[in-house]
Amino acid sequence: MMASVLAGTGGFFGPWRENHVWAEGAKPIKLGLTCDASGQYGNSGQDDLRGIKMAIDEFNAKGGVLGRQVSFVAADTETTPATGSRVAERFITREDCTILIGALHSGVANAITQVASKYGVIYLNTNSSAPSEAGENCSRVKFVWDGNGTNFSKASVKNAVDSIGKNWMLLTNDYVWGHTTSAATKAQVEAAGGKIIDNLLVPQNTRDFTAYLLKIQQAKPDVVATAIGGDDIKALREQVAQLKLDGKPAWINNQQDWPDVWGAPDSLFGVFGTTWYHKLQLPGVADFVKK
Repeated sequence: MMASVLAGTGGFFGPWRENHVWAEGAKPIKLGLTCDASGQYGNSGQDDLRGIKMAIDEFNAKGGVLGRQVSFVAADTETTPATGSRVAERFITREDCTILIGALHSGVANAITQVASKYGVIYLNTNSSAPSEAGENCSRVKFVWDGNGTNFSKASVKNAVDSIGKNWMLLTNDYVWGHTTSAATKAQVEAAGGKIIDNLLVPQNTRDFTAYLLKIQQAKPDVVATAIGGDDIKALREQVAQLKLDGKPAWINNQQDWPDVWGAPDSLFGVFGTTWYHKLQLPGVADFVKK
């Protein structure tokens, strides 16, 4: 991906005043890694960072990209859009980074996109799952490859309506990923003949879900579909298990990153989407896991 992006930039037209990738001779290609290290997605951000650094090491061991070594700087974007903007601005204008890579929180990703677009710098969004990231917030400088909330809803909702029940409740993190993912779930539920009886908005960094779970107990839905991420979903799962609500109603947790899964392995239940699985019988998977 890194080599193809660099090789392909000649086909773009835009304000590339900060992107000197073609004019630096044998100078290393410098990347700015915009990965959360704290906040709701701190664990997933550090997982991303490890993967990116592994890729950089592999490319450098083979001679780099287009004959140039790859260097990087990294900073904590703190799961906060304002911090993401400041980090992106610094990486481009002070650190001379030619490509930005990272982001978990979709609001942070959109903030980074605005800065990258202003300077004409390529931005690789590694792991933001709001449908809006590849839709209304897309950009000609941004590449997004994570599965999004619409993808995961299409994979699970119709079968659950048909086989479990038509009355659904939504639990929604109160920011762009939660909103757009729950909107996608609602559309799929209604298209399959089901209905949403309530949508409970959950502030980011919520740790006590008692009030929400009481409402679920009272409403008695057939299915609860969550768009809750990061440390929030781990806290929710643990409390659902403690109240023995993990069997009924049925639960669909739209997407969980592996740090969310292994961060609370005793409270896994229901159906959840993920973009990768370490036991896939595909070329390269076993070798990657060994590393």
